[in-house]
Amino acid sequence: MTDNIFERLFELFNQPGTVNWALAEELSGSLAGEAQPVDPWIADEYLELGSVALLQTDSIDILPNLAGETIDPVDRSVWTKDNLRSFDYLAESLGGGMGASAGPLQPLVSAMVGMQVGTLVGTLSHHALGGFDVGLLAIAPRGYLIVPSIEAFTRSNELDAKQVRLWAALHEAMHLRISRHSWLGERYSELLRSWMEGIEFDAQGLIGNLQGMTDPSAMQDAMEGFGDLPALLGDSANQGDRDDAVAILALLGGLRRHLMEDFRSWLPDLDQIRLGLERRDEEPDAHSAMTVALPDHGQVVQAAAFCDEVERRWGRETLGRVISTPGTLPTAAELADPVGWAARVLLDDGPFQLD
Repeated sequence: MTDNIFERLFELFNQPGTVNWALAEELSGSLAGEAQPVDPWIADEYLELGSVALLQTDSIDILPNLAGETIDPVDRSVWTKDNLRSFDYLAESLGGGMGASAGPLQPLVSAMVGMQVGTLVGTLSHHALGGFDVGLLAIAPRGYLIVPSIEAFTRSNELDAKQVRLWAALHEAMHLRISRHSWLGERYSELLRSWMEGIEFDAQGLIGNLQGMTDPSAMQDAMEGFGDLPALLGDSANQGDRDDAVAILALLGGLRRHLMEDFRSWLPDLDQIRLGLERRDEEPDAHSAMTVALPDHGQVVQAAAFCDEVERRWGRETLGRVISTPGTLPTAAELADPVGWAARVLLDDGPFQLD
């Protein structure tokens, strides 16, 4: 039995590439838990609400159109299996940058990053309510609602289940529409790669941590040290790129929050739902190096206020320009300065009114 355990460990740690995806899959699946198929009656309601949400968000003309999309109600296990590789652009960037500092210990860097991405995705399966709630941009996104997480969120905050389900479906529909701007993901990953390239990794700390993996007596300490990976990320010469990457995610969350006001009459408990989210987001996230590329709740709220102000001053058509091209995206600084964004983006169109 012991021999089989060590054979399995050796197999998991002895994987090629900059990210140990076998280890990531093992860990994320363990954290997500056993499959718990969604009750067919509840699944039918979610599917119907997803169809309604896709139809109703068609009226938001600043968002791209969709054709043939569905929003699938799934459990945590299915979501984890389907989405583990959706964030490989971030994991590969992290693994490549750290691997360059590790020399012959690069395979153990691969394991370290695999554990990070596995922990992140497995934990998100319990934290996130759907693709919209993950924070990161996924590669080739599909529509998902994580039913056990939505139901648990509803119960813990004593909310109306039908309103929360509809609210989540509307958010996911808007998330899918926004994601049709494929250049958004490309721009986000480009900024992250630039940030990673400028990082001075703590090579000495990295190698010391990894060498512990070769000493059986220090194995447990070294494994626990993997949780300290964020501490190995030093300052970056391109820190502004990281800030602008996070600003993209904050903007997308803020834009959805702003547009949700179109459906407030359908959601009398909208403010209570948001309060529940705020309480949830105050809880500590998975201690992962990849969370440094995520906005916090305050940044999303600030981005929503930016969208409120842009539409109030210059109309919804102008609001649509914030996600129309890479050049019209607001920077991190401009999210706190709508007039500054307008001065940069709208001046080429001729004189514009500040109010």
